[in-house]
Amino acid sequence: MRSGEKKMVNVRYDIPKEGKYWIVVGLCDPDTQNVMVSGTVTAMNPYGHIPARMYGIMPFTKFILIAYTILTLVWIVRCCAYRKELMSVHVMITVVLVTFLVDVIMKLMMLTSYNTNGEYPMKLTIISLCITAATHSVARCLTVMVAKGLGVSKASLAGSFWKIIAMGIVYFGFSLWDSIATTFATASQVSLYRIIPASLLDSLIYFWILQSLLDTIQELEEKKQTGKLDVFISLRNMIIVAVIISTLYNIVFSYLIVEKKVEDLWKYQWYFDDGMWSTFYLVVICVIMVGVWWCGDV
Repeated sequence: MRSGEKKMVNVRYDIPKEGKYWIVVGLCDPDTQNVMVSGTVTAMNPYGHIPARMYGIMPFTKFILIAYTILTLVWIVRCCAYRKELMSVHVMITVVLVTFLVDVIMKLMMLTSYNTNGEYPMKLTIISLCITAATHSVARCLTVMVAKGLGVSKASLAGSFWKIIAMGIVYFGFSLWDSIATTFATASQVSLYRIIPASLLDSLIYFWILQSLLDTIQELEEKKQTGKLDVFISLRNMIIVAVIISTLYNIVFSYLIVEKKVEDLWKYQWYFDDGMWSTFYLVVICVIMVGVWWCGDV
């Protein structure tokens, strides 16, 4: 090929078997100099453009959407039936449920568009990621508020309210950064620099929740409110189990990244990145709903 000459190559290759494939560009002439290679690669799977490592998130997101739709409808119907007895905690749970529902709808729209067109719709993606970060932050704020006894043993949180709001704002920043790094990653590799800060912040929040639960349990014991006490003991046990599972998950996932074994589990990367925590949030909100129903007779 002479200097300044351009050559276009259009190659199509049908993949015979699922797996990981690499594109290698080689030059046969060792004396070739000043070569610039540019181009694009389009990978089309039988189900669309979405990468195989992410495909599992689509049916999973549809399942989560159905679950949140049912939970939201049941909660709203119950709140309407007992509207004269509602407290601020019931309104907070309604807001969280609606936020989760909107988040899942936006995420499904974003994934569907990506699967159809081969790229993320920028505006929709940014809105979806912001809603996801806000949803995760609001869920944690609600959990802290419930752990402190809002709507159960306390009518308000006084000075603690603004501390919880500040925590939510900080977590929103970490969560948004994590979501953007995951969504727009140019490779399937996951960085510990993205996981560790969020994990440490989550650990601090779990400690705050657990300490608040212990304080509320002690208060209920002193007031001899056995019915509510049983619920908060169950919440405490659930949080302890959640902390243990979360810690073990982060340790195992970090080990897989350090040892570069996560690449061998590419089929399940969608669950590592998003599915695990989506399941966790769904379980937590269900436990909180049941606990508030039981304590508040709503």
